[in-house]
Amino acid sequence: MFDDEQLLKDLELLQMLVVTNIEIPRLSTGSLSLDYALLGGLPKGGAVPFTGEPGSGETTLALMMAIAAKR
Repeated sequence: MFDDEQLLKDLELLQMLVVTNIEIPRLSTGSLSLDYALLGGLPKGGAVPFTGEPGSGETTLALMMAIAAKR
């Protein structure tokens, strides 16, 4: 499954790379956990790549986000 320690390290690295003085409008994914990992949701007008092993749920995640965006 997931290595929680590595996931936390990756999240800390992503947070360090975010430019904090620029407000980027974001769209909620419908999932608090995913919004947190994306630092507030999907950036409007941008793209976020989701990658993983086959069968790990990338398509399901994309469908869930599309449903949330449609609401």
